[in-house]
Amino acid sequence: MVNLQEEFRKTVRVLQVASRPRLRDFERMAAITAAGVVVMGIIGLVISFVLNIK
Repeated sequence: MVNLQEEFRKTVRVLQVASRPRLRDFERMAAITAAGVVVMGIIGLVISFVLNIK
């Protein structure tokens, strides 16, 4: 059985230790994520074209 009180303490501890990322770090993470989305989109488009060639 899950001990909710202990889980709550762990969650509070993580939130106390965590900090907000600096703007530069956030921008870098956003750029990497956007690049990943674009790459996955291109791969999906290429697969779609390959499968639709008849």
